[in-house]
Amino acid sequence: MKRAVVVLVAVVLAGALVALFAFRVVVARRTRAAAEGTTPPVRPVVQAARVVRRDVTPAVELIGSVKPRREVDVFARVPGRAEQVLVEVGDAVRPGQLLAVVEHGHLEWQSRQAGAQVRVAQAALDQARLAAAAARRQHGRVKELADKGAAAPAELDQVESALQAAEAAVRAADSQLGAARAAAGLAGATLDDSRVVSPIAGTVIQRMVELGGQLGPAQPLFRVQDLSALRVDGAVAADAFARLRKGQPAEVVVDDRPGEVFAGSVATLSPSLDPVTRRAAVGLEIDNTAGKLLPNMFAHVRVVVGARAERLAVPAGAVVSTPEGAIVYTVKDGKVAIARPTLGASDGGYVIVEAGLAEGAEVAVAGQVGLADGAEVTVAAAPGPEARP
Repeated sequence: MKRAVVVLVAVVLAGALVALFAFRVVVARRTRAAAEGTTPPVRPVVQAARVVRRDVTPAVELIGSVKPRREVDVFARVPGRAEQVLVEVGDAVRPGQLLAVVEHGHLEWQSRQAGAQVRVAQAALDQARLAAAAARRQHGRVKELADKGAAAPAELDQVESALQAAEAAVRAADSQLGAARAAAGLAGATLDDSRVVSPIAGTVIQRMVELGGQLGPAQPLFRVQDLSALRVDGAVAADAFARLRKGQPAEVVVDDRPGEVFAGSVATLSPSLDPVTRRAAVGLEIDNTAGKLLPNMFAHVRVVVGARAERLAVPAGAVVSTPEGAIVYTVKDGKVAIARPTLGASDGGYVIVEAGLAEGAEVAVAGQVGLADGAEVTVAAAPGPEARP
């Protein structure tokens, strides 16, 4: 009897659990069905503004890192130990200034030996010239006697041969003197190479040598940068490149010195586009006589390429760069459409519209990430006087 009661209780509990599970499944299905039927899809939110006419000063903008106009690594031309190190990091140097000296005692002796050989060769040449002069005088006397019949032809032949030999000796001595002078010049140049000098005016930014250290021709000793004038190397699209000219003035600002504007100018223009980025390289020079800028600062450059005038313009935030070119998302009746307008220069806040957008057209200026052509969106006004009403 007791066992039967236990079995009955177990059966009742199992039935209750099955019923509870079935109830939860039904509730979950109804909840999902209700959600699918009543909850609208989430629309992306974009901020919109109008295409307007406004005063625009056309400019080309680019970014890049500040670099020294000239930078050189200074090497020792002869191996040896550092006998003197005369500059420290931060020292200003001029062209030809002595930076270090490599041990050179043996080079001095070689130079002295070469100089002595020059003097020996010079003495030999002087002696040969004296001998040649004596031979010419003897030849003249014998020839005069031979013309009068007072000297035998054999005697004349003999003095002529002696004269030729003396002149040949002069030429040989002259060649030996030239070789000795060349050897002396080489020895002197090698001795000069023990003096490590700066090839440019600038500042020592790195010293890689210590007194007594072993040096070699492949080991840089110093790095010198010309910081009086710096460069910014950047790149622009082909349409912007067409508006740039060498010498155009530029305004440069750097993140590390907010509120300050530095003067620069366009220095180099590459005549070819990069095959990967499809952009052309542009180099600008910046005056740094005040010494406020340092290499590797991040710079924003603006080059004015036209006069201020009223033009049809679109907010710069509306322009999206793609591999196929710049696009703009127009907004109408809660949907976006991709437009590919012809754009001109920018003044930083607005981009001139040459063709492809009408005045008053509404464009997305924020929230364009991931948008597809024809997507439905929720439109919010962008701040500013040209915001969507």
